[in-house]
Amino acid sequence: MVDALRKSEAYTATVSPFELASIALRHGIIAAQGNELVVADFKNIETVVTAWIAGEQTVLDAFQALFDNPKDKSKDPYRVIAGKMLGKRPEDVNESERQMGKVSILAFGFGGGVAAVVNMSIAYQMDLEPLAGIILPTATPEQLEKANTAWERAFLKGEDFELERDVYMACDVLKQAYRAANPAINKMRYDLNTAILEAVADKNGTVYHVGRCAVWCNASFLVIELPSGRRLLYASPQIKTEEIEDVDGGRAWVSRYVTYSTVRGRSWRRERAWAGLFVENIVQAIANDVLRAAMLRVHDDTLTVPEIKAYLDTLEPYARTAISLHVHDEIGLDVPKGSYPEARFLAVLKQKESWMAWLPIAADLWTNPRYGKR
Repeated sequence: MVDALRKSEAYTATVSPFELASIALRHGIIAAQGNELVVADFKNIETVVTAWIAGEQTVLDAFQALFDNPKDKSKDPYRVIAGKMLGKRPEDVNESERQMGKVSILAFGFGGGVAAVVNMSIAYQMDLEPLAGIILPTATPEQLEKANTAWERAFLKGEDFELERDVYMACDVLKQAYRAANPAINKMRYDLNTAILEAVADKNGTVYHVGRCAVWCNASFLVIELPSGRRLLYASPQIKTEEIEDVDGGRAWVSRYVTYSTVRGRSWRRERAWAGLFVENIVQAIANDVLRAAMLRVHDDTLTVPEIKAYLDTLEPYARTAISLHVHDEIGLDVPKGSYPEARFLAVLKQKESWMAWLPIAADLWTNPRYGKR
């Protein structure tokens, strides 16, 4: 009992009050009497979708290999990307380097830079200070030169996030290494930006195909049609230009970008967009399509189970679904104990719609009377 209390106190000391509150809130969600919660969480869905729309085959192969053999460290994409950036075999990548690979994928997948790393480090409680010692010794002279230039410009503009010079440079080298290791993702972002700028400039309905999506623009909307056929609409798109001064005294250049109208509160406001925003919107929307399609299949399948059907018939008509919740990439079922095995749940989740060809799909599952984190 004392040992358990000590472990609990040690864990509590490392967790923020907000996380403790969220843990307590989750555990307040309890299955109905005689039931259990069976929960599935799609694995790495945003990262996989990003690679899928870009055709980054190395990343897709790495995830498929991991999904087929989750205990093989050499197949872990976070170790693979960290190893590619550090010149190591994936199995030789340690835990701190693996975390660096994870943060890199999440931060740079949508075209982010040092700012994205800083934000992700806060979200994942990752200390950036050790990066300099890990990254800079492996960097090429060209990478170091680019990183130093980036730091000088950021410092002069007050956009260095108060990072030490070597830490900022390490983050920038990490960005360079990620983009070099994932050329298809980097190219897709540029191609999408070009297609959107050309579509908005013309507004004649010409269709551009990029990132497994169709892009066009008419007098009212910029339209991005997803692989599922669902469409993202951006109202009243316009091309804007901005002259960017070189803080080092070099020649200024002109930047072209898109703005669109969106509702904020009770009024419309113009928002500035950039390529990474569109990539993020597309990836999140496709992940949502995967989730929605899975929920419909799971709903239909659970109704074929006699125990579940009998339980649902005791509920109000509007509540007659076994799906009791979904949070981000999770689907949670509230069903009679033992009525819906995890293996059956997973098999239904891994079924694909026709538009999902070659998209690796996997999920973590757990069963418990209370909701929580696996």
